[in-house]
Amino acid sequence: MDYHQQSLAIAREIKDRLGESQSLGNLGIAYHRLGDYPTAINYHQQSFSDR
Repeated sequence: MDYHQQSLAIAREIKDRLGESQSLGNLGIAYHRLGDYPTAINYHQQSFSDR
């Protein structure tokens, strides 16, 4: 997940909206697979709101 967090930070820094949305979605998937559903939902909601 560290790579997804790094990707998110870079996307935000360079104002890459699509990359930011994709990173948020990837984090949502990762947390879902770990069983952390509230965090997964939070990342997915951010992903959709940023599009």
